[in-house]
Amino acid sequence: MKKISRRSFLQITGLAIGASALPMPVKWLGAGKAEAFYQTSLSIPLYGQALRLTEIPIAIPNPLGAELMGPGSKQEWAQNEVLGTFPYGFPQYGLTAAAVGVAQNGAPTTGVRHYTLTVKKFQDKILPPALYTGVGNTGTNLYGFHPNLTLVEGLSALGFIQSGNPFYINPIDPDPLIAARQAMAHLGGIILAEGASNGVTSKPIQMTMINSLPLTHIIPNDLTIPGANKGADRFAVHFHGGLMPWIADGGPFDWFSSTARTSNIVTGESFLNNQVLNSGAPNTQGEYFYNTDRQSARFVWYHDHSWGITRINAYAGAASGIIIRDNYERGLVASKGLPPLLENTLLETVQYLNPTPPVDPKVYGTIVEYPLVFQDKIFTDSKINLKDPTWPGPKFVGSLWYPHTYESTRWRRNSKPGNVPARSLPTQSVIAEMFGDVMLVNGASSPTLTVEPRRYRFRMLNACNARFLNLQLYLANTGTGTVQHGGMRLTAEGVATNTPFKNAAVPAGYGPAGNSQQYWLQVGCEGGFLTNVAAVSSSTPYAAVNNSGDEQISLLVGCAERPDVIVDFSNYADGTQIILYSDSASPFPGSAGDSRNDYFPGLINGNVMNTGANALLGRNTRCIMRFTVGAAASDPQDAVLGLTPGLDLTTAVPGQRWNDPQIITQKANGVYAIVSTGSGLALNWTSIDGIGLTAPNGRFNKLSLDEEFDAYGRLEQRVGSLASAPGGKLYIDPIQPATDVAQNGNVEVWAIYNTTADVHPMHFHMSNWQLIGRQTHNNTPGSYALTGSMMGPRPNEFGWKETVLCYPGEVAFIIGKWEIPPIYGPTRTSLNPPYSPRFQAGGTGAFSDPSWDAQETVWHCHILEHEEHDMMRPVLLQGLVPGALAAPTISVSPSSIVIGAPPKLVTITGTNLFGVISVVFSNATATIVSESTTQIIAMVTGTTANVGTVTVNTYSGNPSAAFTVISE
Repeated sequence: MKKISRRSFLQITGLAIGASALPMPVKWLGAGKAEAFYQTSLSIPLYGQALRLTEIPIAIPNPLGAELMGPGSKQEWAQNEVLGTFPYGFPQYGLTAAAVGVAQNGAPTTGVRHYTLTVKKFQDKILPPALYTGVGNTGTNLYGFHPNLTLVEGLSALGFIQSGNPFYINPIDPDPLIAARQAMAHLGGIILAEGASNGVTSKPIQMTMINSLPLTHIIPNDLTIPGANKGADRFAVHFHGGLMPWIADGGPFDWFSSTARTSNIVTGESFLNNQVLNSGAPNTQGEYFYNTDRQSARFVWYHDHSWGITRINAYAGAASGIIIRDNYERGLVASKGLPPLLENTLLETVQYLNPTPPVDPKVYGTIVEYPLVFQDKIFTDSKINLKDPTWPGPKFVGSLWYPHTYESTRWRRNSKPGNVPARSLPTQSVIAEMFGDVMLVNGASSPTLTVEPRRYRFRMLNACNARFLNLQLYLANTGTGTVQHGGMRLTAEGVATNTPFKNAAVPAGYGPAGNSQQYWLQVGCEGGFLTNVAAVSSSTPYAAVNNSGDEQISLLVGCAERPDVIVDFSNYADGTQIILYSDSASPFPGSAGDSRNDYFPGLINGNVMNTGANALLGRNTRCIMRFTVGAAASDPQDAVLGLTPGLDLTTAVPGQRWNDPQIITQKANGVYAIVSTGSGLALNWTSIDGIGLTAPNGRFNKLSLDEEFDAYGRLEQRVGSLASAPGGKLYIDPIQPATDVAQNGNVEVWAIYNTTADVHPMHFHMSNWQLIGRQTHNNTPGSYALTGSMMGPRPNEFGWKETVLCYPGEVAFIIGKWEIPPIYGPTRTSLNPPYSPRFQAGGTGAFSDPSWDAQETVWHCHILEHEEHDMMRPVLLQGLVPGALAAPTISVSPSSIVIGAPPKLVTITGTNLFGVISVVFSNATATIVSESTTQIIAMVTGTTANVGTVTVNTYSGNPSAAFTVISE
């Protein structure tokens, strides 16, 4: 892909932005003033901790309370779970509240999966325990989620984990409250949900989030940026990657107060979700309702999004994941060799570890699907008072440290922004980008994982504030000699070498000669499964450009991106060590970024912390974790793999929904064109895969990514309409608070012009998009004319995305459809929210407008320092009428049938179809099949004189549906 290098771009534009132009060594900046980018001066060994999984609490619906009333028993629940036959992934059967007497927080809606979590400050030893020295030092202060109940607690309470099992937790005391809890862990609270499966009626998720954060933040807060002065204890739960109405999305103005407040217990300017979903809930509690049956299988996440403090809340740890399952994904496990799902093998593990194992341990218990959440941090040492006397945060050894002063030696400062003298810099200041020097995976520093010689699935998430990752796999260097990698000298034992890992999951002969198996096998991204399986290089060192102008990358993962990859360790003998390695430039892109952000012992790149005695401290942002191959695989049949590169995933599981239908057909070899029409641009629809689409029913929207300086002279990133480039617009603009007003149900094409020197991972709330392609522009204000030709997406960018990488000097063309549903309860009654009080006609909000009745959403850069200052803009979504929907009109013909040959055709017509087929049984089993897709909708059994009902779930507006009822 043709790229313009960061250095060349700066020369062309005359901008001196970013750090790469000032590669100064780390030093004191003057008497009494410490370097803002403090260095972690602890000797942190690589691979000194195990990768966490079972330590991370996995929240489930409470089997001890009234949340999951059902017809079954605990034995039926456990059997279905352990055998992997239950369609929902987690239990729908439970004991009654009267039988157990466990009090519940919140007010769960009948028939949903209800989760109660508390966000709070806690301590966790995310570094090796021996590093936490000093009296009372029990670990690093962090923010995180404490589930009301976890998986192992539920299993223990129901008697399926017995005393003596290392997973056993004494779940009930005489009160009867939870007496023993899983310890809180960094990045804890992973939730499993059911998505849009054919043949499964999924349960919506209701999340009650209680805010118990302290009034004083553990990270310094800059009160000069918008929203930050409203309190450091605020929280807003953003369902990142979800498709739902705005009150459940958790945008910047949806924050709510902490229980630590004794006065001024208020909520954000747009906060309504505890009023609509749980009337009467306190202002220290948020209620969120997610209808995941609108989404296919994917890995989404939830994190704080409070206005003005998102970057420090996320850095403190307020983030976790949600894994959405569906029958399509289960079909890939059954028919294409996708590794078994996490929850099945985890349940099998705790089952067979009982004192009397019911099964052969070799059959069960190997977890082969792991979330891998990456973050980079900086930590304090015992000399923090001397090194950084202005640091106001915790000062125990191993405490989190965050850059808190604006360094003009790292980022340019304009003393007269807009020809107005700049204000004096505040004591605690926002910065342009944060890069740490210690890498964490799942909340542990540079961990290790022992794997069997078999196939594994890794669900990756780049949760770093600003660092991109160029992920590669190499065999560990077990010697002490100097090796070469990417033209750089690397020394020290245990680091990556130039011996690439060979992934047996990629067939021999795929790719360049002699490099046939050095690939990641990627099957999905943040929008779900890809259109085609992609083989992505796992051994290409990063280079911004080569002689042909092409970017050299392996598995590039920008902030908030989430690749879903398969790695096969079966090529390697017991004891083999493989390093997960990254050498991405920071900031990204650039030939080398800023050397002060690249830590690797022995690396000769100008960073003095990599050489001499400093190198012995072991700071390392390149060797992220280590895999060690262990004994023989527990499942010898695991060698079968149908997920070959290029496989069409849209049809890989017949009869099951792959994902939402594409707006434009994308295949792995597709390249799309753009044509210039003089003063403007138009998509050449006939050249886009030859499908000849008409003009979208919506906007062709030209937008820009920009850089400016704020009133303090600090670099500030912005977005806006192309007409506002290169200065862009602020997130809160009192003159034009929203320039993007979209219509629900419309298709839109956005052309995003990047006029800055950075790659920006642009994230879109409440929507998924397809990347059409990228094209260079001349970066001339007032013109921004296209140059060259369009470049299609990379193979691992085909399908749906909600985070798109936008490159310097390029236009990213994306297409999406605003299709935000109302919230439906389990009885299919509407919980449709009101419009945003900030954007409501006749409303009292500061930004109300007589012409607006809209939901409120945003799009922004997911480099968190960019998002906060101030690279975010609102989008208003019109077209969803508040209040209850009209009652469905349903006509069923025939209204009831007697089972028997021949098959009976049942047709349902009407509006807002959530209809019911009434079936009279005659000693038979019935299968109900959709006429349009031949997908099995339901199977019912009964005896003479019994009447069964089958709920038919179709989306609002579908005029008709036809089904065939067949006797078995």
